[in-house]
Amino acid sequence: MSVIALTKLEVPPARAGLVPRAALVSLLAGGAHTRLTLLSAPAGSGKTTLLAQWHESAPAGQPFAWLSLDEGDDDPVRFWTCIIEALRLAVPAIGDRAEGALRSHGTSVEEVVVPLLVNELSALPGRVVLVLDDLQAVADERIHRSLTAFVERLPATVHLAVATRADPPWPMLPRLRVRDQMVEVRSGQMRFSEDEAGSYLAGLGLDLAAEQVASIRQRTEGWAAGVQLAGLSLRDDPAASRAAPTTTSLSAATKAPSRTSTGR
Repeated sequence: MSVIALTKLEVPPARAGLVPRAALVSLLAGGAHTRLTLLSAPAGSGKTTLLAQWHESAPAGQPFAWLSLDEGDDDPVRFWTCIIEALRLAVPAIGDRAEGALRSHGTSVEEVVVPLLVNELSALPGRVVLVLDDLQAVADERIHRSLTAFVERLPATVHLAVATRADPPWPMLPRLRVRDQMVEVRSGQMRFSEDEAGSYLAGLGLDLAAEQVASIRQRTEGWAAGVQLAGLSLRDDPAASRAAPTTTSLSAATKAPSRTSTGR
């Protein structure tokens, strides 16, 4: 049995200089009827940061279970073990029966493990938010079939939040959308406005003219990672920050991030 690093289960710490995105955070949180929040956008768009801001702004006492996924979790037993451990940090003593079934050879995850976990979660006195960050890292069809079963049976005591670079292959998504039980945040909503880009760049200690901010925002297409890289490049070259926004240094610093970037 592999060991689960606790850092996979920790909410990323808030960083100084982040641009408050209250409207998006409010959208992520949804309402009492929301079962699923789907945050689907390319790498470098700030998905993890936005989810961490949601956690930071949540009411005191709101439990968050967080799981940062990677390719090593692309196995059904490993995957559900990680979910149970994440839930335990937020809600102690949860998932014992499900974990026992998971360790039994030949047990069906969809028909045994998931219902056992759902039954335990249904008995919770309050609501827990379960965050699955970087869901695109797991591709095993068995995992997605079990997640489909989990979401379809999700009790009112669980709000599932998923951050991914591509929509998961779950057949119930259109149904949740029609029933207004799903909140979606897409790449277009993740882009910084000029005001947000300006606030972020100012937080880096840059004193830029409005046209320079507009140029950076245009060249990076508003992607958080691109704005950050541009700002850091200009901060390291004070002469460039005083130059016109069409200078070679500014142009090189403000290219939009690749969709295959490792940024989150």
